[in-house]
Amino acid sequence: VGHLLEQERDPGPAGDHQPGDGLLPALKIIAKTREFKGRMVNIHLPEKHLNCFNVTFDLNPDEMLEDAIVRECRRTLSFPLEEAVVDYASLMESKAKKRQYSAVIVAVRKEVVNAYLSLTRRAGLSVGIMDLHLSSLMRLHSYLFKLKDSPVILCNVDAEKSLLSVVTRNRILAQRYIPWGMQPILNQLMSSFELDQENSEAIGMLKRYGLMHEKFAGATGKPPTSAAEHSDNDMTIYRTLFQLLTPYVEELIQEFYQITGYIRSEMATVRFGEIVIYGWASAVNYLDQYIENRLDIPTQIINPMAKLIWPVYATDLEDNAGAPFAPALGLALRKVSWL
Repeated sequence: VGHLLEQERDPGPAGDHQPGDGLLPALKIIAKTREFKGRMVNIHLPEKHLNCFNVTFDLNPDEMLEDAIVRECRRTLSFPLEEAVVDYASLMESKAKKRQYSAVIVAVRKEVVNAYLSLTRRAGLSVGIMDLHLSSLMRLHSYLFKLKDSPVILCNVDAEKSLLSVVTRNRILAQRYIPWGMQPILNQLMSSFELDQENSEAIGMLKRYGLMHEKFAGATGKPPTSAAEHSDNDMTIYRTLFQLLTPYVEELIQEFYQITGYIRSEMATVRFGEIVIYGWASAVNYLDQYIENRLDIPTQIINPMAKLIWPVYATDLEDNAGAPFAPALGLALRKVSWL
């Protein structure tokens, strides 16, 4: 990794088909930054612009796959197909029935694509690739660990929303964006403990205490280290944070129940290999074990930033870099002809 730049920008209203007003200045900064080379950019379109849906269809005699996908898009899209740019992120032939396929379709309005192309040109850049967050997350995970044949639940926790999916080595079984993120937790901690409003103190508390109270209460009720390291005040904080966090974390657990329940309803027999969570989840101590205990599925939380080699000038990235850069790193791993 040579250089990173992150700036939060307002994406604009949910129904707006144009990029947020703050994106152009950010792109101009990137274009002028000497640490970035070239004029090509790869883009993740915001979730609000994407129409993603699963279809299962039978291929008619003498029908091409692309024609069948066009047929299903006409049937499903809420706007005319002629106004859409369509791709399929996953395509799998059924093992039980000949000429039956399942696909994950992604459609974007042409005006959205053209708006982003125009925006990058105004910044002095040009677009090389437009990719999905999930495709990038799968690419990153495959690079770090290799996807398996058994279904894996992949999740990326962001500030306000999170991406939740079930994938295998060659197939996307389900995906959805859920209204669950880390910022409401941080806001609650800053309010309850009167912390500064820069997130750093709240993140520090999550990293130190998190959900560890469950581990202590489930065993002896005391920390596994010497009492000198954990004062009565510490134990009060462990308990208080646990009480604050668990209702919100239980909402995430319910999202896991819903997506696994959907997969079980679609597949006769299924065994989930593991749950892997990227992004802000790495800030919450013991979150992976809490989820594993509740769902009985092996769970691990990954901070990809801790697995990379950094230049000497890159410092202080571990606390807050996981969420914004996990999909971006996966996007950077995509092979393109101009690199």
